[in-house]
Amino acid sequence: MTNEEIKEQLEVTFGSAITQSEVTPHGECIVHVAVEQFLAVMEDLKQNKDFDYLSQITGVDYLEQDREPRFDVVYELFSLSKDRHIRIHVGLPEDEPTIPSVFHLWRGADFPERELFDMFGFTVTGHP
Repeated sequence: MTNEEIKEQLEVTFGSAITQSEVTPHGECIVHVAVEQFLAVMEDLKQNKDFDYLSQITGVDYLEQDREPRFDVVYELFSLSKDRHIRIHVGLPEDEPTIPSVFHLWRGADFPERELFDMFGFTVTGHP
């Protein structure tokens, strides 16, 4: 399965929850997901598309760009067995920056989710 096929499957399966998606000229798949369906998308990527490695979680503050939502949380996922990579962006509003934990899917989310709180003040619900 190519990154283009993964992108298309996510768009079909999750519809309007995929707010934006692209495969760059370099072959990177970047998908923007609404926070309400974020956990379902991540579970699908882990269970059905073999994204078995979470390499990074980070936050982005678009303060200077007068953008809504102001914040993004960015997840870098890899399928080691299929040699694939996907980047998931989730927009969070300034007044209530809250996102569900993915610790139950990838244990490596433990410290990066703590850093989302420490560095950005994001609430990560369900984090142990």
